[in-house]
Amino acid sequence: MGKEIKKCLIITGAPEDDIDYYKHYIDGRFIIGADSGYQKCVKLNIKPNLIIGDFDSSTKPDTDIETIILPVRKDDTDTLSAVKEAIKRGYNDIIILGGIGNRFDHTYNNVLVLNFCFDRNIKAVLINKHNKIEIVENKPLARMLYHNVDVGAEIPPELYQAVAEVLAAVYKAKNIQ
Repeated sequence: MGKEIKKCLIITGAPEDDIDYYKHYIDGRFIIGADSGYQKCVKLNIKPNLIIGDFDSSTKPDTDIETIILPVRKDDTDTLSAVKEAIKRGYNDIIILGGIGNRFDHTYNNVLVLNFCFDRNIKAVLINKHNKIEIVENKPLARMLYHNVDVGAEIPPELYQAVAEVLAAVYKAKNIQ
């Protein structure tokens, strides 16, 4: 029997004009509002199960919802802290909404959060209205392409099937709403 899938949704504070697409991901998951991500929850009338952050970019919420206050000076971002708390509570399927914003440093750190999850065998996806990022591993294909195909060169026929599977996954991921 396989490991139980426990799903979590983390709503980050990255600025976005349109957040109505978030409603598509409210599917019974445990919801964490990361710092000013809580304000997005309020705007969408979503009650998170947990709020976590240092609240340096928003006011500390006055609510009865469980809240973890982080120090402003720390090594982890609020999003990584939310992910670590989710993992600590046993969640192994995590969607991070809105972590792709207009600040490259925040976006890059959130991609690194995906790698943090991947290294711990936690399924994680970073999503905004126009993008879906996840880490996929296919070492044999990566090695084969690296050693046998120059950038811009034609793909050898023996690799068509493997590359087609990767492209199919990419196209499927692009069909987000």
